[in-house]
Amino acid sequence: MTAVVDQDRLAVAGEAWARSVPDVQRARYAELLAAARAAVAAAARGDADPVAWVRGVLEDRGQLPEPGARPSQVVADARSAMRLAGWMP
Repeated sequence: MTAVVDQDRLAVAGEAWARSVPDVQRARYAELLAAARAAVAAAARGDADPVAWVRGVLEDRGQLPEPGARPSQVVADARSAMRLAGWMP
């Protein structure tokens, strides 16, 4: 019974989020998700530079990490920002 209630709460929260986020934000997320999926597909095919898909989106947005940035630090910085914004526990 608890799992069903939790799923219902998640569904309601998801619907509320979908109504509160502007279409532009959802489109930007969809674009980044598509680039990530294309990168995975390109890597599976053995393409020479599969990350180019994601790099292009990040470059267009001015969101490329600094040269020499450590991947673990990039993720840690993003998680800290999300916590500060109240987007994750």
